[in-house]
Amino acid sequence: MSKKKESHGMLGGNLADVHMSKDQADVAIQLNDEKRFYQRERFNINRSIGMREDILSDIWSANKKVVDGKWYIELSQVCEIIGGSNGE
Repeated sequence: MSKKKESHGMLGGNLADVHMSKDQADVAIQLNDEKRFYQRERFNINRSIGMREDILSDIWSANKKVVDGKWYIELSQVCEIIGGSNGE
């Protein structure tokens, strides 16, 4: 009968096998909180970029007028797009 190698520590085994001081536990909690903060910030940035792209796409698809070779749209259309009252 072969002996099964027991795994200890944070990479495997039982969490009950992990022994750390209060200071180490505080650092681990702080690192976990920072990781969650950065994940949340990355999500918010990605969401903001997606919203910006949607708004710019809607503005680009608005009715344009050409004056002296430059394209213009009415400010009221931009306000409707940004305000979300463009039929959504």
